[in-house]
Amino acid sequence: MVIKIYFRKNLKISSPKLAAACTHIGNQLGQKYLSLGHVKGPSVPKDDVVIILRASDKKFNEIKEDVMNQEGLSYHLHIDNGFTEVEPGTEIAIGWIEDE
Repeated sequence: MVIKIYFRKNLKISSPKLAAACTHIGNQLGQKYLSLGHVKGPSVPKDDVVIILRASDKKFNEIKEDVMNQEGLSYHLHIDNGFTEVEPGTEIAIGWIEDE
């Protein structure tokens, strides 16, 4: 499985905050992947790849629109609750399962 994640480079957030957002995306996509019946036995994480890229706000919005308009694509948009570094409802990153 290949998961691709884009984050908004223009946000002023700490590395731990960004890592947490990307981890949430990976977790959500892993659960979706399992729920769709793609994995028949124990997961083999060493065979999985996660690619994390940065994008300007403009590019992020273009990517988000493209991803959300692809029928049948498993994706997760991380929208922050705003308890620490950003305002509630801030879109931090989007990720999707690109390849199986």
